[in-house]
Amino acid sequence: MDSIGASVKGWVVLSLLSNKYDALFKSRFHGAANIRGIRYQILYSILRAFELYENKTQSASITLEGIEDVDIEINNFKIFNEHAQVKSASKPWAWSNLKSYDNKRGPIQNFIEAYRVDSDSNFLLVFDFELKNEIEKISRFNSLPETEKQGLRNKFRELCRSCGGTNYEADSILDKLKIVSLSEEEILESLRRIISKTYDLGSDLVECYIKIFISAFLKWAEERKKVFRKDLEEIRVSIKESYKREEDFQAYGRGLIDRIH
Repeated sequence: MDSIGASVKGWVVLSLLSNKYDALFKSRFHGAANIRGIRYQILYSILRAFELYENKTQSASITLEGIEDVDIEINNFKIFNEHAQVKSASKPWAWSNLKSYDNKRGPIQNFIEAYRVDSDSNFLLVFDFELKNEIEKISRFNSLPETEKQGLRNKFRELCRSCGGTNYEADSILDKLKIVSLSEEEILESLRRIISKTYDLGSDLVECYIKIFISAFLKWAEERKKVFRKDLEEIRVSIKESYKREEDFQAYGRGLIDRIH
């Protein structure tokens, strides 16, 4: 059995034993405080990965940027030419949350570094809370009055300069920056629909597929893996084969019991 098939066999067993997604995260992170944030980031990454099925280019990929053991947070990921950072919090972020500090890098600093590598990139911030104040205004920047735009642009320049960026980089990033608010339940509902449609599955199997993809993406995030459509397909095929073996085993067991009795 190949490595993917062996891994999926274990994930199938775990998914059958687990009624809740959190068990998959707790088995890996052993009670870490930020399981909610990790779960949100992984679910969103899986949802975006299914866009690979919509792209006819086999070379299209989503790049997972790893899980940091210090704060147990997925840094960010890139799909096509978009750098995304996905953040979960118990209350809406203030402007200060966008900044970098001595003990924590802020999302804007990550975007500045990504821009320097590829100036054609787009940038996305995804939050699981309601957008407030200046962050909410950035989310609809293009529709703001010009005077309000300029004030916000100046504030964003100041933020970027505090992270080592320039005014030019600030303007370029702001013009390509998208901010959205998306609850975990909205992600899950979209994920259920797209998995059911893509793989032609009933609702009973969809939940098991989600759990198995969670396990796969946790492993891939640790490996900082570049994920292609073929990787999703290998998981799908291995899941089908594992479930077929499980069904055959159960059928054999039922037949053996019948013969014994």
